[in-house]
Order: sequence, then structure tokens, then C-alpha cells
Amino acid sequence: VVMPESSWQFWSREVWRTSRVGRPDRITNQSWTGDLARLGVDGTLSKALWLLGGAAVIAVALIFARRAEGWWPMVRILVVAAAASTFASPISWTHHYWWAVPAVAALLYRAVDTRSAAAIGCFATVFAMFALGPLKLAHMVHSSHWASAISGDLYLYASVLTCIGLCAPTRRTAPTRLIASMRLTASMRRTTPAIEAELSVVGAADVDGSRGEQAHGERSREHQHTAD
Repeated sequence: VVMPESSWQFWSREVWRTSRVGRPDRITNQSWTGDLARLGVDGTLSKALWLLGGAAVIAVALIFARRAEGWWPMVRILVVAAAASTFASPISWTHHYWWAVPAVAALLYRAVDTRSAAAIGCFATVFAMFALGPLKLAHMVHSSHWASAISGDLYLYASVLTCIGLCAPTRRTAPTRLIASMRLTASMRRTTPAIEAELSVVGAADVDGSRGEQAHGERSREHQHTAD
């Protein structure tokens, strides 16, 4: 609104010229457009696929965000929104993946909380992906064409796997329910003696009270007999 001419120039022409900040097919560009460029897709097809893929990922992130309540879903929204942004951005250098730290922490929390094999496997895989990085992995597997192609989009795969790991519904496993039941039983055992002690004190007070009333009644009858 403030600078319409410059804004139109950027959003109609410059936004597509990703080469002005570096070649889009570089392995350090871990975005959807970088993946397309490394696959050799360019021109109108590349723009169409970028718009479709980016719009789909952002739509899923928005739908997920609208259903969130409480502090834990807000943490997941932060990670999912960051992952969707780096996925859809024309250029996402490796240092743009700052959200890898809260992502790994969130996946670890969910793995410990649910104790499901899927959640634990997702955490371990994403942690390994971010720990290795595309550059290190590409250097390790440079002799294999397919392995090099996969390693070139490592952060992109980690982004998708992170969103799946945080958004997919999981159930607590039987050991977790057993542990929860054992904790409840132990808590009840700790509180039972205290309740029994309180009841015994109340019962003793009631007995003392009834004895006192009985003694008072006997003294009253003795005074009445003496008066007679």
C-alpha cells in the first residue's frame, strides 16, 4: 500500500528470481523449490508445483492451528508453522531451520509421554536427520547417486516427518496405563492411613463426648436424689 510500484515489482518478478540470493539448486537450499530445482524442474511447471505444494502444506498447518487449545498444542503450532514456512519459502538455507531445536524437544516430549514405538521412532529419525545435515550426509554417500539425491533434501524430509509426528494421533501404550494405575494405587495407599487416623481421632472424640454426657447425667441424678 505504501510502495505499490516496488511491491508489484517484487511480487510479480523479483520473487521468482531466487538466483539473486544464490542458485536455487544448491544443496543448502532446503525448500520445496530447491528440491524441484535439483530434480531439473523449471519454468512454468516449477512455479505451478511450488504454488500447489506450498499452498497445501500451509493449508494443513492452518487447519491444525485452528483446532489447538492449551499450552502443548501451541508448542506444536510453533513447530508446524515454522516447518510449513521453510517448506513453502522459495529459499530456505540450512540456517533458517532454527526451529529444529524446539521440534526435536517437542518430539522427545511426545515420545516420553505416549511411550509409543511410532513416536519414539519419529523422534530418533528426525534427531538423526538434523544432527547429520544434508552436507555431511551427502559427503558420506557421494558414491551413490540415489543416496546423494535423498541426502540433498534431508531437511525437507525432516520437516514433513516432524509435522506427521506432531499432528498424527497417538495412544498411550499399555505400560503407560499400567504405570498410571500403579501411581494411583500408591497414592491411595498413602492417603488411607491418614484418613484412618483422622477417623480414629473423630471416633475417640465421639466416645469421650458420650462418656462425658453419661457422667454428667449420673451426677445430675445424684444431686436430685440428695435434694429429695
